[in-house]
Amino acid sequence: MIEDVRNRLLPRLQLLIQYLEKTEDSAALPFFQSLQASLVAANSEVELQELFLILATAAFQPFTLDSTAALLVDEVLALAEQVAHTLSAASDSPH
Repeated sequence: MIEDVRNRLLPRLQLLIQYLEKTEDSAALPFFQSLQASLVAANSEVELQELFLILATAAFQPFTLDSTAALLVDEVLALAEQVAHTLSAASDSPH
């Protein structure tokens, strides 16, 4: 399950990071690079849920994203939300 999540989220997150590197957005880049590192290192569903909570704070970070970066962040957030719902549903089902 964790590898599946990684395979779904990493490409979008990497695309965002590449864009931020290309546009030299030094304010936002470390935040998303940190999220990428956390995603790669995640070993449990709890760690993924923590990552999603941090990702959800993107709008409250002290940086401003241009419209392209904001769209890419929205895509990452939407995908993370889908995954979070899946994780939640899986943990709610009886074993």
